Order: sequence, then C-alpha cells, then structure tokens
Amino acid sequence: MAIVAELKPLPVTELTKDDPLYRELELSMQQLGHLTPYRETLNWDEVFDSVEIGEMPYLDMLKKAAAKNDGLPLFIAKLMKGRTVFEHIMTHPNNKDYYLPFHFEHPYQVNIKGNKIWIGSAPRLAEELKWLEMTIQNHSSDELKAFWSQLRYASQQSMKHMTPIHLQQS
Repeated sequence: MAIVAELKPLPVTELTKDDPLYRELELSMQQLGHLTPYRETLNWDEVFDSVEIGEMPYLDMLKKAAAKNDGLPLFIAKLMKGRTVFEHIMTHPNNKDYYLPFHFEHPYQVNIKGNKIWIGSAPRLAEELKWLEMTIQNHSSDELKAFWSQLRYASQQSMKHMTPIHLQQS
C-alpha cells in the first residue's frame, strides 16, 4: 500500500466551534501560540496537490535510519518521546493523519469522537528530513531516497501554500 500526502484543507464541516476537529485544533493552536495564523492564514479552501510518498516498508526504513542517526534502536526511540531530535519522523505514524504548516516541537494527538488523530508540524518535519539528508543520500536504497524526497517535498509545499498535509494509505 502506498502512502499519499494530500495537500488540502482540513476536513471540517464549518469553521466554527461546533466542528470537533476545528475546535480541538483551535485549542491546541492557541496553546502553541498559533491561533491567529490557524484561523486567518491556514488554507481553508483550495486543494493544491496529491503526492505519492511511497510504500510502507520505506517508511519503516526511514524511521530506522532516523533512530540510527540519533544513536538509538527504533523501539527505544519510540519509548523516549521528546528525547529524540527525530520525533516527527519516529512518533507520528506518517501513514495517516495530519501535518500543519506551523512550527512546534512535538507531534501530538487530538481526540475526535473517540478517534485519536495525530497532528505534526510540517516545518519541523522538513527540518528533521534535512538533518537526515546525508544519511539518506549515502543509503543504498533508491526507493528510500525517493520516499525521503517526496515526504520532504510535501512538507515544503505545505509551508509554501499554508496548507495541511493529510497522509493516508491508498
């Protein structure tokens, strides 16, 4: 199954406190200091792109490369939330849920009608992917390089267009 990054508005029915996703994100953006940009500069209307990132095995390889670069086995890095510089790569599932074009250090979850949804920072993801550039370029897998490149492209486009990324498997 391929992972696809859709650069499009959040799936909210209304931009009001009555929409659970809008309300939860509004609260978290306020806590992170991004309330005004969330309300006023986030793209709420236009679909920009759909980017095929790659297959699941390459996501696992990317996470392992990040953990190795951080000097930790992947399972330990996942347990040590907040103690790795590659938290968006290793903690966020990266095959579902969202990235927003605002900078914050740690991915987090919101609970919407009993479903936990991951929210990550596209600028922070772009930074983490940049930090892995030398490691990825020296890797023998062209598929991993392509996966890394497509995910980096999606994060850059998210910032350029102030548009959320919706990751999903197709």
